[in-house]
Amino acid sequence: MERVVPRPAKVEIGFADDRLTGTGGAALLAEAARRFGLPERLAEAVSVKKRNRGASDAETQWSVIASLASGNGSLSDLDALRKDGVQRELLGLSSAPSGRRAGEFLSRLTKWDVESLRGVARHLSGCVAPEVVSHELEEKGYVPVFVDGTGIEVSGRLFEHAARLYTGERGYWLHAVFVGGLWVSGRLRPGGDVACGWKGQLKRGVAPLLPKGAPAWVRCDAAHCRGAFVEHVRGEGWDLSISVTDPNKCRPALDVVEGLPEHGREDIGKGESATWVRYRPSKWKEEQSYVVVRLRSRRQGELLPRFSVILANRDDLPLAEVVRRHRGKQGHENAFKGPLVCNRFNLFLSRLYRNEGDQQRGLVVMDESHYEQALQGLARQFREEGTRWGNLRNMAEVPLFADSTASRLIQIADLLAWAVWRRYEQRDTRYFDLIVQRFDREGGVLHGLVHRKDPSEDCHCPGCLSRTFRDRRPDNS
Repeated sequence: MERVVPRPAKVEIGFADDRLTGTGGAALLAEAARRFGLPERLAEAVSVKKRNRGASDAETQWSVIASLASGNGSLSDLDALRKDGVQRELLGLSSAPSGRRAGEFLSRLTKWDVESLRGVARHLSGCVAPEVVSHELEEKGYVPVFVDGTGIEVSGRLFEHAARLYTGERGYWLHAVFVGGLWVSGRLRPGGDVACGWKGQLKRGVAPLLPKGAPAWVRCDAAHCRGAFVEHVRGEGWDLSISVTDPNKCRPALDVVEGLPEHGREDIGKGESATWVRYRPSKWKEEQSYVVVRLRSRRQGELLPRFSVILANRDDLPLAEVVRRHRGKQGHENAFKGPLVCNRFNLFLSRLYRNEGDQQRGLVVMDESHYEQALQGLARQFREEGTRWGNLRNMAEVPLFADSTASRLIQIADLLAWAVWRRYEQRDTRYFDLIVQRFDREGGVLHGLVHRKDPSEDCHCPGCLSRTFRDRRPDNS
């Protein structure tokens, strides 16, 4: 018998463009804000508007917050929000300011207004922190705390109080502290000392959020390798690990392991080995413990081994566990600094298009290496929060990850990085001199080569000299 297949009913699809929005996730953002009472707190924190028309102070602040949370980075993006009735409805906004009005509003804020807003941010962090801390203790057995500072270079006359960063450029330090994956403290400070203000951030941003006696592990980079910082963290009863990259601070640890036979080091997996070293840095009160990691060889015929040094206080833990805990900060660093690094790449591509009409798009490929787990997690974040890269209009795709042993391009990038490392760490310029003319430059400044050093230190490397000559030009603004 012939089968009878019912024909489905005809479906007509209609479109109503006036009810569409590209930011439907604003509904979740608005619900979170409502539950935490954010609009009311914003209204209480700041009051600068003089005339009762248009968007209120709270609506202006909420519009800026929602726009930034959607991945936008310019006040002009508020003009799009103003025209998007659906998004305004989802956010609970009866009115949204134009980019110009929002700029005028922000220019009227005093330092007391900013401090009030910082208090609102701390309150919100405090609302979420108990769940975050509980989750970290359950999953890891300790609460990871990440302390970092990122330099933001600026130019021109419109940036107040900008000072020199370690690169020699004028700019600000963006200091941030995270408990688990939760932002708990942030400060924008003039250049100069990269680690200034850490004590206040730890006391007001971290200590109140951690239950008494809860194990915490503070992770940070070389800028915080200071006796006062280490003493404060230990005084709070927290553990810590700090990357040590300054050659002068690394040298005593590396001298100890020089000539150490392989059986004197412990295998920590992935072709790496490590050992403990103890010594007292100059002008420090106490002897410190350091992990010296011999990194895996990434090139055939590599003559000299590569090492990394980590200051850590838990020498009772297995070496592999100490290194794993410390490297967990890599995910935070990439998420925090990634947009800034990619933005520099984006500016390079923009300049190619502007000056030469070259319309090439860029692609960022990262080596999995020993940060594979953290980088893969970051890749998922990039895919899920792709809008944060929306202003990088010259990028063809979100960052990708590949094994360096399977990619010749990554091996080439690794070889170039090795040439730079040889120039600055071993004073060997043979390979560096072959590539120095290929670094990105504009107006005589080597933007593609940045030397991280103390601002007071004189340096005559190509990157530093290009900035010194620029600063001496009479027309420099």
